[in-house]
Amino acid sequence: KEMVVTHIGLERGAVIEFKYRLHTKAGFRNHFAGLEYRNALFPIHKYSFKVIVPKDKTLYFSFGSQGKIKLDRTIQKGFHVYSHNAVGIPHFSPEPLSRAGQSYIAFSDTKDWQGTYPSNYNTRNLPNWIKDKKDQILSSTKGTLECIFKLQELVANDMDYCRLSTALTGNSVRKASTVIDSNYATALEKSYLLSAILSDAGMKNEIILASDKPITYTEIASDRFITHIYIKLPNVRNDVMYLDPVQSQDGIYPASMKGKHLYNLSRNRVEKLKKNDDCSNHLVINGKLTLTGVTYDGTIRLALGGSEFNYKSSLKNHKTYLKRALSSRIPVTKISNLKLIRYDSRG
Repeated sequence: KEMVVTHIGLERGAVIEFKYRLHTKAGFRNHFAGLEYRNALFPIHKYSFKVIVPKDKTLYFSFGSQGKIKLDRTIQKGFHVYSHNAVGIPHFSPEPLSRAGQSYIAFSDTKDWQGTYPSNYNTRNLPNWIKDKKDQILSSTKGTLECIFKLQELVANDMDYCRLSTALTGNSVRKASTVIDSNYATALEKSYLLSAILSDAGMKNEIILASDKPITYTEIASDRFITHIYIKLPNVRNDVMYLDPVQSQDGIYPASMKGKHLYNLSRNRVEKLKKNDDCSNHLVINGKLTLTGVTYDGTIRLALGGSEFNYKSSLKNHKTYLKRALSSRIPVTKISNLKLIRYDSRG
């Protein structure tokens, strides 16, 4: 929820004192954490930060682009009190829809990312009808990549989506059957559901957390940092593929992954995107054609490469795509007797 406060009749030099209290329902988050921004779109004359926790509770901190901030720590009546005060904080001028470079103080009582999130769905808990739909996709698709796209669409397109960030929806998930029956899911629930469906289809996969901030994942664990979640398929015919559980895609990398800082929740380590020659799109054509009169007859193999290739479009319109690709090499007016033999991530 958002709170909007409007002041009228203000004069230059006026000082506004504004206090509010937030009550969080127990169980909404399985750890104690916060993310407080120190600057805003307007200058701040005086800033005060204070967090009070029981004496036996340890807090871990992470700071924004301003670097490490000095925190005062005292003990008062059996409680640890962490505080920070600043004056004359200049305004923040961000790019549209971006908080990059903004000054913040983040805190959490844990560094354990796997302990912060619940365990994956057990594939045995998937309803039978969703398993039947998965089996239909497996039997009707012509290759690995087409099958993966269809399974992704089952969760990303065919189910409604709660568009609040993971920081606002909490880190708990409902049962898989409840999520499917309601036809409505958070980003976290969609990622767990897609992971379970892929696992039930025999496809090994991993949960990837993503943050817009250059977070040091070893310093602090908090879902307040996480802005999106992806699914990684580490072995799609000896290649790597990432899926967006809330939006279908055309290539092997979702466009929204650009600039994100990633953490592999399944392996409990920082995730680095694979850097290789496939980062640039390319098309390799080879085969054997026999010229008979004015017609060609033979077999052509196309290998598509690159992280942003429109694989899905070329798959659905493979005849048109082949004609366009060949026209730059040999004269083509008509293609007949075309059959898609196999389509997967290796071409």
